[in-house]
Amino acid sequence: MSRIHLATPAPTVQAPVPTSPTKAEYYQRYALYVGLAIGIGFRLFHFFYNRSLFIDELYLNISLVKLNFWELATQPLAYEQKAPIGYLWVVKLCVMLFGKGEKALRLFSLVCGIGALFAFIPVARFYLKAWGVALAVGLLSLSWATIYHSVEAKQYSAELLATVLALLLYTKYHRATRLRELVLWGVAGGLLLWFAFSLIFVLAGIASVVTLKAIFERKWKRFFTYLIPFGLWLVSFSLLYGLFLSKYHQSGWLIDFFDKAYDAFMPLRPTSFDRVLWFIKKPYSVLYHPLGLLLDLDDSITNSSVKFILKLGWVGGTFIVFGMGILFKSHKFNFFILFLPILITFLASAFKVYPIF
Repeated sequence: MSRIHLATPAPTVQAPVPTSPTKAEYYQRYALYVGLAIGIGFRLFHFFYNRSLFIDELYLNISLVKLNFWELATQPLAYEQKAPIGYLWVVKLCVMLFGKGEKALRLFSLVCGIGALFAFIPVARFYLKAWGVALAVGLLSLSWATIYHSVEAKQYSAELLATVLALLLYTKYHRATRLRELVLWGVAGGLLLWFAFSLIFVLAGIASVVTLKAIFERKWKRFFTYLIPFGLWLVSFSLLYGLFLSKYHQSGWLIDFFDKAYDAFMPLRPTSFDRVLWFIKKPYSVLYHPLGLLLDLDDSITNSSVKFILKLGWVGGTFIVFGMGILFKSHKFNFFILFLPILITFLASAFKVYPIF
């Protein structure tokens, strides 16, 4: 009599059931997208309102209208204007496609301004959690300064996007080990330099922190792999400097203007109490521009103490200092990724290479 063997069925592995977002997560996403939508709406409104160009916009865009691509790369711009060649060429292309009107001159700034908002979301999620992401994106989205520069016919909105993209690339590739990813990080960062002069401070800060961490931890293999992207950044900046930046004449009158009008250069050796106060006044002014966290009061309030309280800068400043302390305590590495580019920028201003205004 033959035996019948019953096979034991293999245990089934159930796929994880996707969980529905909690009510708190729903409200966080809602706040994030509402802030994003309002910010985009403000930018589109001002773009289609199409105000007349201001004088500093005219100074730059006269060259963009008159010169061709080759001339933009080889000839000095009118009125001693300076702008990255990548920005100049893209705006020139917009002029050729859509005409010489204000909208064509502002289109690239608008695209960069809106693009920076979307690119900033994953950067904020890398550093923050929950409501912090919605708050950070909301501040960038609703800042009057970023809204203004998003419809300004100058390069500042492109610089914002380049900075956010540089941070996004860091969050994506700072642990990369494959050659393809390292080269992609290097090429992308090097390309962004041609759209934003100030990005060199951001890339220099990132490269310094990442390589120093590898050295201190004696991770020599990782240190040498980082030389691939950072070396490509250096090559790109060397080409940019050799072809364009080195040919810019130092404008003594412009340095004097920024010094007197904006006190834009950090004192290397503060010789008076007023010079010491620079290190308080200048970071405080950042709350107004570009963060947009200070209320703009009229001149009817003359009492400086009352004006300080009503401007509410102490609220934003307190949260920033508190947040910096938390980040430093919890993750020093990521803290210095954000802080060192700021420090390098201030040092550059001390040597009158880059104004802070």
